[in-house]
Amino acid sequence: MSNPLEDAKKDVDHFYTTNPTGELAPKDYMYEGIAGYVYLTPRENRIPIYRFWNGKIVDHFYTESQAEAMKVAADLKDYKLESVHAWYSPESAGGAFVEFKRYYWDTPYYDHFYTANQSGTADTLEDKAAVQAEGKAGYIYPVSEGVCECTLRAKDLYPLYRWCRPLPLPGKA
Repeated sequence: MSNPLEDAKKDVDHFYTTNPTGELAPKDYMYEGIAGYVYLTPRENRIPIYRFWNGKIVDHFYTESQAEAMKVAADLKDYKLESVHAWYSPESAGGAFVEFKRYYWDTPYYDHFYTANQSGTADTLEDKAAVQAEGKAGYIYPVSEGVCECTLRAKDLYPLYRWCRPLPLPGKA
């Protein structure tokens, strides 16, 4: 007999979008805040970020690497390319941009998640052993106190919103 809570853990997902309404997210996802700032259009010195979706394990996956995107599309058939969701900086640009770190939270959650927190995320999770650092998904402009969004828009930077599909509430599984 399956355990509904364990089965539900497979439905945890982090979703990132430049759409303030969350695009696909609002139905089952909670808004978590702005992860950082990214570009909406391609230009010189910007790299596309490819967004994949795996409906079997309920997971969004993002990569800055065209080679990795091609490998995922060819070898991991459950992941479907959804779009180029934004453009990131290919480098830190003298420290103005920070790594958008990629982690994979293995069993029982099967969730890729991303953070601009440079001290790392795994330290705050209850199951550190299941978290694997996978490098970076690109460089984004960090959220910082006192920075006016008008200034960021003048630099063509827009919020990257983070949404999470959490575990169901007790009694809702």
